[in-house]
Amino acid sequence: MDLRQTDPKVAMGLYVVKKERLVQVGATEDMLIVQAYDALGEAHGRSEEGFKWALDIPNALDFTKVLNLRGVSRLHGEQYWP
Repeated sequence: MDLRQTDPKVAMGLYVVKKERLVQVGATEDMLIVQAYDALGEAHGRSEEGFKWALDIPNALDFTKVLNLRGVSRLHGEQYWP
């Protein structure tokens, strides 16, 4: 269990997309997606107190965007790869 203090302005969604759904981008492995939200700012989000651990995952792709809440809710309809 994580005993760090939590902040309601910081949230994360974590999910896996199976490689079979990613054939159009040439994926040979499943993709782990971390969708982080940090209303404390981008610098905090990239820090040790934020989501640096996710950015440090080998082969991680950084699609960081600065968005308002409407923009965050629209992310679920976007495609993250070319």
